[in-house]
Amino acid sequence: MEAGARVWVSDPDGDDAWILSEVKTRSDTDLKMFQISNPSNTFVRPRVRENLEDGSEVQELKYEGIELANNALSEAEKAEGKDDDMITLPHLHEPAILHAIGGRFDEGKIYTWTGPVLIAVNPFERLALYTDKILEVYRQEGLLRSQGMNPSGTAKLGPHIYAIADLSYRQMMAPERKSQAILISGESGAGKTESTKIVMRYLTTLGTAGTDNVDDGEISIMDRVMQSNPILEAFGNAKTLRNDNSSRFGKFIELGFSRGGHLLGAKIQTYLLEKVRLGSHASGERNYHIFYQLLRGANDKQKKKYGFHDGDTGGLELAQYYHLTGQGGAPDLREFTDEAGLKYTVEGMTNLGWDEAKANTVLSLVAGLLHLGQIQFVGVEKDGQEISQVSNENVVSLAAELLGVDKDKLRTALTVRILKVRGTETEILLPPEKSIDSRDALAKTIYGALFLWIVQEVNDSVIWKNDSDVRSSVGVLDIFGFECFPTNSFEQLCINYTNESLQQQFNKFIFKMEQIEYEAEKISWDFISFPDNQDCLDVIQSRPTGILAMLDDECKLGNRGNDKNWADRLYKQYIPNKGQEESDNSRFSATPIMKSRSKFCVKHFAGRVEYTATTGFLEKNKDEIPITAEKLLESADSWLIKDIYTVQKAETNESATSSNEGKPAKQKTVSQQFKEQLARLM
Repeated sequence: MEAGARVWVSDPDGDDAWILSEVKTRSDTDLKMFQISNPSNTFVRPRVRENLEDGSEVQELKYEGIELANNALSEAEKAEGKDDDMITLPHLHEPAILHAIGGRFDEGKIYTWTGPVLIAVNPFERLALYTDKILEVYRQEGLLRSQGMNPSGTAKLGPHIYAIADLSYRQMMAPERKSQAILISGESGAGKTESTKIVMRYLTTLGTAGTDNVDDGEISIMDRVMQSNPILEAFGNAKTLRNDNSSRFGKFIELGFSRGGHLLGAKIQTYLLEKVRLGSHASGERNYHIFYQLLRGANDKQKKKYGFHDGDTGGLELAQYYHLTGQGGAPDLREFTDEAGLKYTVEGMTNLGWDEAKANTVLSLVAGLLHLGQIQFVGVEKDGQEISQVSNENVVSLAAELLGVDKDKLRTALTVRILKVRGTETEILLPPEKSIDSRDALAKTIYGALFLWIVQEVNDSVIWKNDSDVRSSVGVLDIFGFECFPTNSFEQLCINYTNESLQQQFNKFIFKMEQIEYEAEKISWDFISFPDNQDCLDVIQSRPTGILAMLDDECKLGNRGNDKNWADRLYKQYIPNKGQEESDNSRFSATPIMKSRSKFCVKHFAGRVEYTATTGFLEKNKDEIPITAEKLLESADSWLIKDIYTVQKAETNESATSSNEGKPAKQKTVSQQFKEQLARLM
């Protein structure tokens, strides 16, 4: 770093994280620089010793917050595509990556390679990058290259999501016929959902090329797979502050192909639907799309059938009037209308083989949930205690009718709690605030079960007929990104745990496997240091002392277990010494103030996240269905309620083993279900 060298200077408190500068003078103790675009702005950085990230005790001398800058490429070099792949940059670090991606984005190039990884920047506008013509260009190039032929007279095509999808298909079709997986990851609003649909369209197009075996009136497997998107998005996506169409669940879509490369069908696995959104969502956000689609897209006949009367709202628009939809202000979407959304959703149901009666029953249940959220309670005195009483019985009747359940049992499920001890049931009359909690909990239970049932219905429609016909597959993983909010709860811990696991998988295949291959081929290489996050995974998942394992143990204590006790046990496990604020491996920490508020911090690969234990960790992990709700659902007249309840029980109950014969099935906690799903995914 001699005088005149171009460098990046870290400026964590400024508008830009890194500032392009030029070295003015260098000494053994510090480095003096000035900003290239504003020479009057100068910087001084000391020379310090830093530990290498490879876990060794070796230290190196560096200037604090300084990284060497790459030489700027000429327009001719850019035209040759020399900025397509950042792996070719002499210096590859945070400022170099940000500068390269930002420069390409300013030129309308949203895709950039980093070796085998494609980085995409959401342009938040519709670009003409995904036309049939462009798809065909990438398909033709992929086909020729897979046959060892370089398209004559043409340079290699630039970075594109089609290139990733094509590469996975060609590798799957190689002689080894190895199944492939595409991981689509990023923060909320990064464009994961749209990218998933683009990949799916490309793969299904390749998998159906040259096939024409669809009977008249029959929907092709490609169309059935693609038509599943509107339904899953309607019931599983919602508007957040950062994204109009945010997936509030994770999904892994496996496309099965024959030996000849023809698409045979698909299978979808979902993860951790955000059911808490049913009861509450922030200002400016929305509940799940389907509620707004039904309220705004229903015709007059449907509104009458579902009990949507504009005259009852006091001048409010329907979506703003209902409790489940109005908390965030019921904002419109920027690009799509809810009226059009309902048409797409119903069309998707039809293309999946649902008849009109089936679709209407599902929509009636959605309407029933909207009315369930309108049930109100008042307090009345009985035996010296305040108990709840329904204040709008007509709404109970309407909700029960649309849901297909018994009115009296619905009222009981909202106002009574049953405790079962040693086979004896005891009824406890609830106060109004607890009845509101029961109402919202019942809505979450029914909606969560409905979502599981919809996923099963989609799978029944798109699954391949015979497993023996599937030679290999391509899996597409659209998973929630790392989350850190002002208040973080159980959902964020599960989401961030997922991302920790995926990061380790990424490290394993991108770094560890690459270096093993270099060693096997005796290629000279320098060790690439990268942080190993296994110790963080151990803090979260290990038994018996991991955060989730100790949460499960606390749940087993029944009424004696609570969030605060669980937090105290975590402190004793990880920071047991007086005055200790950080665990020995630095992954778990809590200050005295945090302890007093039942908070703890986990140092994830992406940064520190503070979790608040008293945000219902135990309740969310147990996700128990109250006995009164069980009786309501089991005795329902509606075939749909019975079906979704059956699916729900199959998802949450452990199979009875020989040692448990004669005993009721043991319900898994949410964290147990999630860890099992994650293990299968990995």
